[in-house]
Amino acid sequence: MADGTITVGTVNANDGATITADIPSPISDSYVGTVNSNVAVITVPEADLVEATNVNVSLTLTDGANTDTDSVVIDISAPDAFFVLNTTLAQSSFEIREYVNGDPFDASGAVVTQITPSQQYRVRALWQDTDGNYAGSGDTINMDVDLGSEIFSGRDGTTNFNIYLYTAPATNAVLQNATFTYGKYDDASLTTSQNVSVAIPVAVSAGLSTAGLSSFLIPSTDIAEGSYGSTQWAAAVSPLSSQFWEGGGDNITTISEVNGERALGVRLDDTSSPSTRVGAGANVPSTQTYRFKQRVMFDSGFDWGGTNEGGKLGFGIAGGSAPSGGATAQNGFSSRFMWRANGELEAYVYDANTTGSGTQLSLGVFAPRGQYFNLAMEVTMNSAGGVADGVLRCWYNDDLVLTSSSREWFGTGTPEIDRFWHFTFHGGNDSTWTPSRVNHVYLTDIHHGTGTW
Repeated sequence: MADGTITVGTVNANDGATITADIPSPISDSYVGTVNSNVAVITVPEADLVEATNVNVSLTLTDGANTDTDSVVIDISAPDAFFVLNTTLAQSSFEIREYVNGDPFDASGAVVTQITPSQQYRVRALWQDTDGNYAGSGDTINMDVDLGSEIFSGRDGTTNFNIYLYTAPATNAVLQNATFTYGKYDDASLTTSQNVSVAIPVAVSAGLSTAGLSSFLIPSTDIAEGSYGSTQWAAAVSPLSSQFWEGGGDNITTISEVNGERALGVRLDDTSSPSTRVGAGANVPSTQTYRFKQRVMFDSGFDWGGTNEGGKLGFGIAGGSAPSGGATAQNGFSSRFMWRANGELEAYVYDANTTGSGTQLSLGVFAPRGQYFNLAMEVTMNSAGGVADGVLRCWYNDDLVLTSSSREWFGTGTPEIDRFWHFTFHGGNDSTWTPSRVNHVYLTDIHHGTGTW
């Protein structure tokens, strides 16, 4: 009698994985074979063979941290059996939704089949082996994407889905796919195996041209706190004339290079109610449409606020009596950007229909910390006082994210845009908005005017 063999074929496992055959009486021993090209041959030495029939042999496949077991009945007089074991991790589900409410575990966002540049999404993925075991309980799963970036947010313990926050690329010149690849991660080799890939198309971003707009001057030399004031503001908004500069901004405004871009920096202290602020304005020749674009960055540890999270952000547009601060009016308007809880961005407007504080119009996006992003706004007046046909449009990273039509900017008088504003501060107007730390906002690549995009 020659050596006996048990051949295990179609093994969906990595080369080098092992299969152990536990043979009961009359042999009562274990033998190991190695997987090579999806086949393993387990050798039973001739000296160990004892003829028997209907022997139930237990087979155990070990592939890293992954295991699978089964059994086969053989006659030891002819111990050559063919059996299939499978530990492949198979995609059970992949889903990508809009990222809402600043919470990756919030599944209320709409399912998407095409990605919009600069947007953030909730990705949910599940791996399951052929025995129905969920990967993740013992195995580590790794995901990578070739376009944009992903951050692991955690595992939904009730469903064993992995949750990721995906950020699409800021711009995309040609239609292409973002390919999500995920598989079993091996700590020793730092590699993944048994990968699954899903490709999702990323839309083309047209971008907003600022060629027809005026540039806000960012000096080429640094300006320290205490040295940027009304004179520098007037030079920055030229050829517009300066309307006002709030003196409190002198000691908290700088010009410096931050993350590779020269920027106007605003320091927001935590020692006042609600925070230190920079406010300034420039006179705009009366017009019916005005637009601006600004590049913005919150510092990497930015505190969104106190009990109330939020604040005014950068530049804005106003006209007539220019109401703000909870004061309403029929003969004027204002429109600015704000951040809210968890960095949610919005347009904050006062118009003829505003009662109490300003009207909040969410952009449906959340600002990152520590990286620049683009914000743009365009205001078109209503055709006459009391006529609700004005328009507000806003862009995030050159993607149109808000169109608000039928706006009654002026309830009485002649609608007009006549000023370009800047306000950056936490609040609100009381200590509930005060942050817990000193924060910084940086503004650069600022363009404004009546020219078209």
